[in-house]
Amino acid sequence: MAQRFNPLFRAHLRYALCSMVVALAACNEATPPAPPPPALKKPQQQYEALKASAKGIATGPATSDYTVYVMFDPQCQHCARLWEEAQALQATVRFVWVPVTIMDVRSAAISAALLGSASAQEDLRRQEKAVLQRTEGIKGMDPVPPYLDSVVKANTDLINRFRVLGVPYVVARNQTTSEYVSHEGVMSREMLQRFLGLGSR
Repeated sequence: MAQRFNPLFRAHLRYALCSMVVALAACNEATPPAPPPPALKKPQQQYEALKASAKGIATGPATSDYTVYVMFDPQCQHCARLWEEAQALQATVRFVWVPVTIMDVRSAAISAALLGSASAQEDLRRQEKAVLQRTEGIKGMDPVPPYLDSVVKANTDLINRFRVLGVPYVVARNQTTSEYVSHEGVMSREMLQRFLGLGSR
């Protein structure tokens, strides 16, 4: 003989089933995408964002209170030329070279290798010299570890928020005027000195 459910139990069962249907329908609703982060177009905004979150390779005196940020792609010829022009200033000026991926996936692998290197400054010198000479540079990571992959992507996301078209991209504070300044593209040593407000060195 079949077991019969009493009316109260059936009412509770119907309520529970309806609740499940409503919950499943809510789960299936598409979550609206998060709004994109705001653009950072002013040099001061960019400088503060770089200081707060960018990961790069520092060169020059570690004790310097004055920092110049250079966003670069490790395969970029123009970036390598700026590296070369900046060499004479790195004895007294602290640079932070922030690798990003602009060209292709190999840039991401090389950027990760630079950021994960125990001798990052030396590897950066080798890579920039190789780019200038159009020879083989350091070997990129394959595969790229998830942590370093996220760091390179975060650097790249940051330069995308700056709404610039290319690298190298330099952000600094002019030492003469105290104004925050930015520049897209390669500069000669003399141009870089004027841009940074360093006078003749």
